[in-house]
Amino acid sequence: DWSSDVCSSDLLDVILPELHDPATGRIDGRKLADHIGVPLKRLAEGLRLNYKAAHRAPSALAFQRGFKPVKRIAEILHEFFPKSELARVWLNTPHPDLDRQTALELILANKPDAVLRLLENAVAGVPV
Repeated sequence: DWSSDVCSSDLLDVILPELHDPATGRIDGRKLADHIGVPLKRLAEGLRLNYKAAHRAPSALAFQRGFKPVKRIAEILHEFFPKSELARVWLNTPHPDLDRQTALELILANKPDAVLRLLENAVAGVPV
C-alpha cells in the first residue's frame, strides 16, 4: 500500500498550534506577537497591518497573509530552538547574512521574507 510510504504523521503535524485561534484555526496575531516577544501593535504596524483592527480581531482572515511568513519563521526557529527564549535571542542578534541587522528588525520593517529565506536555506543545508 503506497499510502503508508507517503503518509507520515510528520506531514500532518502542526508546529506551534498554540499560535492559532482554536475557534477558526487561523493564526492569532496576538499570540504570534507574544511568541516572538513584541507587542501586537509593533508587529501589526511593522507588517503594515491595521493595528486597531488586529487588536479587535487578531485572527481575522485579512491578516493571515501578513502573519504566515512570521509564523513560518517561528516554526523553523522552534525546530532549532525548542525553548522560545532562545528563539527570541536569535531574533534579536545581528546576523552577518542579514547585513548585520537582526531578524526581528527585518520582520518589523515588513521584510520577513528575507529572514524566512535565510532560515529555509539553513534547514535545506544551502549555503547563503
